[in-house]
Amino acid sequence: MVCFLVLVRVSICVGAYDDALGFRVATELLNKGSYLEALAAYQEVVTYSDSYDSKAKELFYMGTIYSLYLDQYDMALKLYRKTMQEYPESRFAADALFNTGMVLYEKREFREAYNCFRSYLDKYPNGSHRESAEVWADSAKAEIDTKSPRVPRAPYRLKIDDTTLRVLINDRVSRLTFDTEGKIIIADPFPRKTTYMDVGPLNVTAQDNQVVVNGTRLGLPEFMVSANEGILGLDGRRYRGSFKVLAQDGNRLQPINYISLEHYLYGVVPREMPHKWPLDALKALAVAARTYALYIKRKEQE
Repeated sequence: MVCFLVLVRVSICVGAYDDALGFRVATELLNKGSYLEALAAYQEVVTYSDSYDSKAKELFYMGTIYSLYLDQYDMALKLYRKTMQEYPESRFAADALFNTGMVLYEKREFREAYNCFRSYLDKYPNGSHRESAEVWADSAKAEIDTKSPRVPRAPYRLKIDDTTLRVLINDRVSRLTFDTEGKIIIADPFPRKTTYMDVGPLNVTAQDNQVVVNGTRLGLPEFMVSANEGILGLDGRRYRGSFKVLAQDGNRLQPINYISLEHYLYGVVPREMPHKWPLDALKALAVAARTYALYIKRKEQE
């Protein structure tokens, strides 16, 4: 099974910001499993909303995405801490304190987790997580008191040797046009043998599940496209890396961008978040995007 990364851009609202709409968009993305896009949408509410409670809620939700879905506990703790410090009167400050204890427990930092749960019970004796906090506090204390504590698990490290990503640009189009400043190179993907090299533009169609280049049928169901210098252009847009083009369904084409992880981040971060946003938010998105891309890459290999 082949997995592709699909980029979705979250639009920025102009004028009076609609908190409800922003939250609804972010929640829909989260429910679809588009975690990076959901983070960007929640961050948009934090940046543009005038509501104290909305800002607190979105920060809390961002922390939850990092802890539950991306396993980035330190980033989650940072966002929960920010929620408590900047919005202490919000009801989400209580939730952030409880979740902080849960994350610390998951990290097996039991003493710190115990202190968090006790702090929650002291500050919010009638809080919605009171009973759970009591249970987790007792569990954390039991771990602390254990004479033979469990051996901490080694932190997970995602190791992938080949970090080249495959991004599906279009699905089953009838025509593609490549161009570049230098020459365009076409190669058979299996022996990697060059079959064509010339200046652009390069017009590609398909006929009977075989690719046709500038009117000439190559006798190949797929091929690789690259540029000997400069950045490759496809249908008026510039793309780093190279392409694989597949002929499918008789006369349809599927262009797949082969791109390095770092070059992928050059494209995805500016699309998801304006460059004027806080530097920490941009860094967080880059970390999340890198983690998510490698996660998809690993799942593809499995």
